[in-house]
Amino acid sequence: MIRPEISEPKHWDVWKTIGQVIGVLVCLSLLFALLSPIFETTPEHRGPSPCKRNLKQIGLALHNYHDTYKCFPPAFVLGPDGKPWHSWRVLILPFLEERPLFEKYRFDEPWNGPNNSKLLDQRPLAFACHWIDNKTHVPKTDTNFVAVVGSETAWPGVESIRVADIEDGTSNTALVIEVRDAGIPWLAPDDLSFEEASLPPRGIKGRRASSIHFTEADHGGLHVLMGDGTVKFVNCELVPEIWKALLTRAGGEAVADF
Repeated sequence: MIRPEISEPKHWDVWKTIGQVIGVLVCLSLLFALLSPIFETTPEHRGPSPCKRNLKQIGLALHNYHDTYKCFPPAFVLGPDGKPWHSWRVLILPFLEERPLFEKYRFDEPWNGPNNSKLLDQRPLAFACHWIDNKTHVPKTDTNFVAVVGSETAWPGVESIRVADIEDGTSNTALVIEVRDAGIPWLAPDDLSFEEASLPPRGIKGRRASSIHFTEADHGGLHVLMGDGTVKFVNCELVPEIWKALLTRAGGEAVADF
């Protein structure tokens, strides 16, 4: 006798397929868990990429400014009263694709004058670092990137320097650094002095009373825009001597890898 072939119900094929898919997903999850330590990135690569990208944009703007005017912008421009009125951040706006914002700014009044103060809440994204900016206590009008101003640095003050003036080499000299809680509005002709910034990265503090360090345990350091336009991650454990050497433009110090 020929036994009739009994076929499985069609819905059994559906459940069988679903089971196979689940099995594959479970295997992939286990494989990823096993391999993730191998691909774990180093601290400098764990840093927030938008911060690095914005610093690179600032670096490109500074060098385009240099190509146009044959020098970098001054840290600030003085007003008729002899006080700082305008910041380098305003001067590079046309090179950050912010020409309309630049044209709204008036150079016949200080940065916090009646017209210019209305532009504070229009801070370009280039001056924001999202891991800092997301802190609830950090005003969205503050800059997260500052220059280090002093006679020894790339920002002497009201004077401008050229690439040729960076005797230590552009790859060994900091232009702009990432900062936490500086308390500096982006329009303000205000940055950190060499004395404020020359502490090791672990110890540098912002201007706010509530501020701690520029860095946090989950960040491990800060991004620095170098004179050649590259952005490097400086570990908070960097020795003070090397950090100070990075901030000077003609100190003649030997800067080892960092």
